[in-house]
Amino acid sequence: MPTPYHRPSLFNLFDLKEEIPRSYHQFRRAVFSNVPMYSLADLDSIRKGALSKLIAGYFESSQTILFVHLYKVWPSGEIPELFRRIRQSQGLMQSLYECPGELIGPEETDYLLCQTACCLYNCWDFSLCSTDRRLRLYATHDDELLWCSDDSDEHAMIEQNLRDFGLLRVNMP
Repeated sequence: MPTPYHRPSLFNLFDLKEEIPRSYHQFRRAVFSNVPMYSLADLDSIRKGALSKLIAGYFESSQTILFVHLYKVWPSGEIPELFRRIRQSQGLMQSLYECPGELIGPEETDYLLCQTACCLYNCWDFSLCSTDRRLRLYATHDDELLWCSDDSDEHAMIEQNLRDFGLLRVNMP
């Protein structure tokens, strides 16, 4: 069962001072300073589902922190009840407001896949960080994706997979 994650102290593994900054720009500068950015602008729901599977595959053998930084961005198109129901199916009853993060075990890949897809479909800002390897991802409501690993071979494979997936590399603002 995923663990509610209120104070993300494990992010000290990623050279952050205290806890996850809620500001997109603070987080991006702190964790993804030299990481290429990809555009998700041309992804329809089918491709977002496929991207969710690709993402979950990289995090499947890790304990992973899922943290939703920003939601209710496009309320007319969001279905937050889906995210809540998926959480409730695992015994987590807190709202996203009460508990924006959760620690997901390596045996819960299907759950991670569902939550990742839900975040992408709802166009929320969210991050995934592995607690046992330096693998991290950040997606935004502005259709930006930052994803990297400190393992150079794994990072090169991620880069290649994103290019193969057809995502366009863009310059950071």
